[in-house]
Amino acid sequence: MQCADCGNVMLRILTWIVPRSEGECFAGDRYVKNIDTYPALHFRVKPIWYGQLEKRYRIILDEVYVALDQGLFYVASTGFRTAIELLINNIIGDAGTYKQKIDSLVKNNVVSKDEASVIDAIIDAGSASAHRGFRPTKKLISHMAE
Repeated sequence: MQCADCGNVMLRILTWIVPRSEGECFAGDRYVKNIDTYPALHFRVKPIWYGQLEKRYRIILDEVYVALDQGLFYVASTGFRTAIELLINNIIGDAGTYKQKIDSLVKNNVVSKDEASVIDAIIDAGSASAHRGFRPTKKLISHMAE
């Protein structure tokens, strides 16, 4: 297939199911059981501000976006946590717990309280993925990527 807008070419493999009897589905029908796309479709487009990030953060997020595209939500979750932790350490230093670091960001007017709660949730999800085998849902990982 080729995209009419951007010209991107991809391969799609459709696995069809043909019913063995009329009772499996409507008489004469067949349906697609699975669709595989190569390369994988993008789970999420990188945000506009992405290009303004320092190279060290883009390198991490590039891997996170590849993980998202491949459905590797454990990996993406811990990757988001890693990127945020490095950014926080760059801003305020590596001092204290995550909670103390986030409180320092709010105190220094780097982020709002609402933004701090989002950061805390992303770090918590990434920690849960790394330490307790938490796999975010598609909806949750999409929110983490916002």
